[in-house]
Amino acid sequence: MTNPYRSVLRTPGAIPFVLAGFVGRMPMSMMTIAVLLVVRHRTDSYALAGAASAAHTLTQAVITPFVGRLSDRLGQSKVLPKLLGIFLTGICLIVGAAALRGPVWLLFAGAVIAGAGQLPYPSLLRTRWAHLLGSSPQLSTAMALESAADEAIFVMGPLIVTALSAVDTLLAPIVAGVLALLGTVPFVAARASEPPPGGAGASAAAWRVPALWILIFGGLFVGAVFGSLDVSMVAFAQKHNHAGLAGAMLGLIAFGSLVSGLLYGARRWKSDIARRYQLSTAAMAIGCVPAVFVASLWQMAPAALLIGVAVAPTLIASSGLVTRVVPMGARTEGFTWQSTGINVGVAGGAGLGGLLIQTFSTQSAFLIAPIAATLAAGVAIMGNKLLAPRLANQSDKATQTA
Repeated sequence: MTNPYRSVLRTPGAIPFVLAGFVGRMPMSMMTIAVLLVVRHRTDSYALAGAASAAHTLTQAVITPFVGRLSDRLGQSKVLPKLLGIFLTGICLIVGAAALRGPVWLLFAGAVIAGAGQLPYPSLLRTRWAHLLGSSPQLSTAMALESAADEAIFVMGPLIVTALSAVDTLLAPIVAGVLALLGTVPFVAARASEPPPGGAGASAAAWRVPALWILIFGGLFVGAVFGSLDVSMVAFAQKHNHAGLAGAMLGLIAFGSLVSGLLYGARRWKSDIARRYQLSTAAMAIGCVPAVFVASLWQMAPAALLIGVAVAPTLIASSGLVTRVVPMGARTEGFTWQSTGINVGVAGGAGLGGLLIQTFSTQSAFLIAPIAATLAAGVAIMGNKLLAPRLANQSDKATQTA
């Protein structure tokens, strides 16, 4: 049988931007936890650490749709170098404020600036694939490949951060900045795969597509699952005197997602993608329940794997629905709005998780994930009509003529 992933990687121009994008997106899996650990080490407060991590992610969520819009209009190669400069400025401020024991507000300022410059590689890469493959059946495999790459960095990122932080908490943000630089330079140079800029006359804004808002709100609750687990796993590992294993627990979630995502992308599905989105969010809600009741790190390991099983199918289906409902000229913006929903949820989940841990207990924060995933499933079910193929196509045409 033909390997579908090998076939899609043979697309002309694919390998350079895929490799560069993999390195460039690594900071996404590092910064939330890196900020959390730096601020926690500096202030000895989970509430402040969770708030700083949330501020970083929330800023990213607010800024990325504008970055996506600019990328559609001006081209990715015009926008990314400036964004990289902002990100590196934020990294320098975080490291400088922590190393010199500056005021806490400087740490928050660095987290916000780094969030404003966070490079939205998942959206940029998916737009490139959509540009290269169009409506080809290979596009679904490419989206699964991107989801698998996302999960791979979320296996590696927490492990790298916790390993570096065991030596010095400041090493993690420094390495994140270096990786952003090493990935962005060759990605910008890979011009052959870059979608042509649409200029000021690009398609109408993606946010005007009603169906996209189903994915944004659903993503908000999915993000709350991720954000709450970031904080909960760190606190759980520290409570059991194995702080260094926090990255491993988060890595197990990502590993479960990686495996399920690869299997998902290798299969030809007959069911509609909107239906798959509903089922995967419901499965995520069920998979998050066991973590509420575990009492040791060894029990948490299989619970973490179970959580991850439904993550990639949910994100792959959501990305596929973006390509269904948003026209090509606004596709990067559409993906960044989807990411915004997730990142707002991550910020809220991290902030709420830190507050619950500080006020009640570590275990109480694990309640956020199954509740948030259940709400995501509810949004997916209620939005079924808007995401249906016929209505989605009508929405696409209306946006193109707006």
